[in-house]
Amino acid sequence: MSKKAFVDLGHGGNDPGACGNGLRESDIVLAVGLRVKYHLLRHDVEVMLSRESDKTVSLAERTNMANRFGADALASIHCNAAIETAYGIETYCYTFKYRVLADKVHGKLVENKSLYYANRGVKEADFHMLRESNMDAALVEMAFISNARDAQLLRNMQEEYAIAIAQGILDYLGIAWINENESKPENNELYRVRKSWGDAASQKGAYSIKENAIAECKNHNGYNVYDSKGNCVYSNGGSQPSQPTPTKEKIDLFSRVAVKGRGSKYYDWVKNLTDYTGDKKNPCCLFMAYPSKGEVRFRVSPISEGRYYSEVQNYYSSKGIYDEAGLPNVPFDKIQMRFDLPGYKIRYRAMCNGCWLDWVENGNSYMEGHNGYAGLGDGTPITAIECEIVTR
Repeated sequence: MSKKAFVDLGHGGNDPGACGNGLRESDIVLAVGLRVKYHLLRHDVEVMLSRESDKTVSLAERTNMANRFGADALASIHCNAAIETAYGIETYCYTFKYRVLADKVHGKLVENKSLYYANRGVKEADFHMLRESNMDAALVEMAFISNARDAQLLRNMQEEYAIAIAQGILDYLGIAWINENESKPENNELYRVRKSWGDAASQKGAYSIKENAIAECKNHNGYNVYDSKGNCVYSNGGSQPSQPTPTKEKIDLFSRVAVKGRGSKYYDWVKNLTDYTGDKKNPCCLFMAYPSKGEVRFRVSPISEGRYYSEVQNYYSSKGIYDEAGLPNVPFDKIQMRFDLPGYKIRYRAMCNGCWLDWVENGNSYMEGHNGYAGLGDGTPITAIECEIVTR
């Protein structure tokens, strides 16, 4: 199965954390944590954040979330504070018996010498996030928000902190780092780790990056890596290295949105995953989609309403007549889609706060997929959408 990481963003809501030099700890760790999630998702890691907006989450809620999620690793992100002359970077583990993750993350952080003025090392601490989590956990204090020089690092080096923390987590999970401009797979390929192509029940994971699939396969004797056509691209002793099944007809999905400030003026149609629809900046307000065969149905929940509008069906797409979900210039924070043809399902995801959220897969029911919708549903607008129709 895919590896899982829980990323805890310290403080938030009515607890801003440490404040100094015009900065709030809760804001800094939110910005860094969202980018950590982005980089982990690029590497096929399942990610859960303790919060994705400025809201209050108790310590008990955070570790309960991580434990229920079944994470393989937990990283808690913080800013330090003390007297104005204190500075530097440090990372904590519960006891040195459980320091492996902390060593990995701290090691990647101190590799980049532009991220700190003093290396304060890895230390033990009886912190709740370290003590009450069931998985290996590390708590990172990136820099002292109370120190003027360190505060400049927190203000200007957020992406670099995020990359280093993500690299440390990936190193702990045994996943090789791939630079962003190298990570997009061609033709949206998916590599599956199975005993044989026909033995779907044995599957250990599915990866868009072949190197990550091979790394997983090496952990399981008698398994192979197969591409989407059933061709064996790596073998660790599995049987029946290539048994492709008959290919189902490809059904294309076309979608487009209109964003806030554009009224009913839509962006161009997007086909499948050749691109996303939206601009990643402005909130989506209107949405349309239609398939080359069958019926796609969808609905959105405008933030101002707090409920779903009626479902839309595209009966007349062949005539160039389309229905739409939403209202002009009224952002929505949730979208649901479903597809009616047996043997197929619709796969979609939303971008919020500059990060892609988890994929949702629904057939003829809205509740088949994860949470049954794409989006955060907490008032955070969706700024882009990707969708396609795939076989079951």
